[in-house]
Amino acid sequence: MARRKDTIDAELSEDKGVLGEDHELLECHLRVGGERRIFVHPSELELAQKLGRKPPLGELRWFPDPDDLLLGIEAGLAWVANPPSPGLWRVLVSNDWQTALSVDEARSRIAAAALGDQRLPIIVWWESPTVFRLLKVGLGTGDISLVEGGAALADGGWEQPYRALLEQLRSAATWAVYGYVKRGRRPLAVLHSALTYDWVPALHYGSHNLTNNVYEDVLAPDAFGAQLLGQGYAGRIPSDPDWEQVSLEDGATLVVHRDPEAWFGRPLPPVTPEDFIARDPAYPTPEVLVEARETFATILQTFDLIRNGALDPLG
Repeated sequence: MARRKDTIDAELSEDKGVLGEDHELLECHLRVGGERRIFVHPSELELAQKLGRKPPLGELRWFPDPDDLLLGIEAGLAWVANPPSPGLWRVLVSNDWQTALSVDEARSRIAAAALGDQRLPIIVWWESPTVFRLLKVGLGTGDISLVEGGAALADGGWEQPYRALLEQLRSAATWAVYGYVKRGRRPLAVLHSALTYDWVPALHYGSHNLTNNVYEDVLAPDAFGAQLLGQGYAGRIPSDPDWEQVSLEDGATLVVHRDPEAWFGRPLPPVTPEDFIARDPAYPTPEVLVEARETFATILQTFDLIRNGALDPLG
């Protein structure tokens, strides 16, 4: 007799699959189109008015364009649509571990989540003994991540997933303002920001808490072996013989290193939370990244810029 789906869900809440383990992976992060605005919660504004106080300063947020967000979600669902063998999709919504019998059901879970707290990201994925694919959607932030990883990548099979994710990066030019492909080792880190604890220490940044943020449409958080730079970077992209630049739709540019194996064909050096905090120059940062940070220094974010919180960081 087939097991009830609610019983399977209960079992999977204990078995977190690839999210409960370390696995080699490649991640394509994308920021959907939208705009930066100051957000003041209506209840805070109402309270200030009742008390005769000045309106609160508010918080700088990225407001994703609904049409672009929908295009990003559909691209992500297509990414996880065809597992190598029949099985369940896994879904994580607001810390609730669920399953889905189809991509259409996963789509309905995302739609339902849009009616609730949009601050928590949603993850949809499938996994097999040798490979997994994952989609992360940040409904409130416009963050989309497409991931492939597993034993096949750990055994050296990096070219196929890299080519597939590079094509996703290229295709996103019509709905994303920024994106990159990076190597990683902790699938669960994708849930929040893999740059904070599943990258390498951000020696260029000036602090330990590098993350994806609202300035990605004009300033990149770091240098990566493949990046999609939208219209906001026009006229400011440094040129270098080690990098190829390809003009795309909507004024976007795809910037790709000519030696992708140096970026994606090898595991990142081991790292600990203490390494991120210490930002010790002795950490074995790959030389290709050290050189890229120098090449693209003029379009990289810094902690001082983030802390300043200007609506227009280039103004």
